[in-house]
Amino acid sequence: GRGVAREVVCGECGQRFAFPSHLRTHEKAVHVQEKNLACEECEYRTSRVGDLNKHIKVVHRRAFSHSCAECGKLFSQKWNLKSHMAKLHPSSQ
Repeated sequence: GRGVAREVVCGECGQRFAFPSHLRTHEKAVHVQEKNLACEECEYRTSRVGDLNKHIKVVHRRAFSHSCAECGKLFSQKWNLKSHMAKLHPSSQ
C-alpha cells in the first residue's frame, strides 16, 4: 500500500499532491534544471529569474502585500492567503 495520504505542496510552484512520492516525481520532471541564478544575499539558487526576484522580495525585502482580514496574518502570495482562509477561516469566505 501507499500509506495514508498527506497533502504536500511543491516549494517551487505551489502545486499540491496527495503523496510525497508524487511531489518527488513532479519535482524531478518539472523543476530539476541547472540552477544557474544565485541570490547575492544568501545561498538560494534557481533556474528562473521570476523565482529569484520573488525570493529577494519575500525573504530579504519582507514584502508581504496580502493580509488576512480575520486575523491580520501577512502573506507574500495571494494563493497563500487563499489557502490560509480556506483552512483557518472557512466561514468567512
